[in-house]
Amino acid sequence: MFKYLFNHESLLISAGSMVTLAVLALLSCYVVLSGIGRLISSALGTAV
Repeated sequence: MFKYLFNHESLLISAGSMVTLAVLALLSCYVVLSGIGRLISSALGTAV
């Protein structure tokens, strides 16, 4: 019983860490993409 509880808890912890990593990756991708978009828009603005 204790072994099962411990395994279940570790599974929950690993799933939570995976979700956290996915959220962090999405946030970093959004920041990078928005930064690139701003650079492109500013470059286009100066070009025009």
